[in-house]
Amino acid sequence: MQAQAYNRTKNFQENNGASTDHAALNSELDKVTLSIDGLRINAGLLQNDDGTLKNATVVLGSLTAEAVASLQVPGPQGPAGPVGAGSQGIQGIKGDTGSSFDADASDLFANRNLYDLQPKGFSLLAMDTGLLYFKLSATSGDWSAGVQYGKGTTGATGAQGIQGIQGPQGLQGIQGVAGGAGAAGANGVNGAVISVDTATKTASLVGRTSVTARLVVTAGELTIVLNTI
Repeated sequence: MQAQAYNRTKNFQENNGASTDHAALNSELDKVTLSIDGLRINAGLLQNDDGTLKNATVVLGSLTAEAVASLQVPGPQGPAGPVGAGSQGIQGIKGDTGSSFDADASDLFANRNLYDLQPKGFSLLAMDTGLLYFKLSATSGDWSAGVQYGKGTTGATGAQGIQGIQGPQGLQGIQGVAGGAGAAGANGVNGAVISVDTATKTASLVGRTSVTARLVVTAGELTIVLNTI
């Protein structure tokens, strides 16, 4: 509520200098008092005695769009707080083993649509995948994601079994057909003669006749020179 406005109604200059209209003066002061008291009451609704605003004085609806947009901008990240280190609690008691669960129906996953109209909570076990499905509502085909059914944690590796006895040797297979002969390779080039014994050799043939032989190398080719004596 707004404070009452003060409107002066008496002009005291209309009175003689020696006379004062006390009633009019009191009336003007009373109206001033009402206006000032109204302002004080409204100020008390907004402001604390120390000059700060009272709680819930400024609400989101009283802010401009620009002010709201500026408040939505994140401020700088503050320093990381200290890491807490609480004491570890005691281990809880292991719960009792739950009762076994039987699905309402067991079928192949491809036949799941045959149960689309079942009520909420209906369960179907897909035997080919090992997954369990639940109807989430009475809506047709509203199935949950499949969960593994009846699969426990992996057990420890068992001990290696003893080696079995060796079985008898099998029969020898028949001999395969012999492969054909490969094609003959190309002739190699003549090798170069590097060193030979060029000394003359003499051998007797019949009576006084003898033959001398000597090796000669010419342009890398080896020849034999024979002479009779």
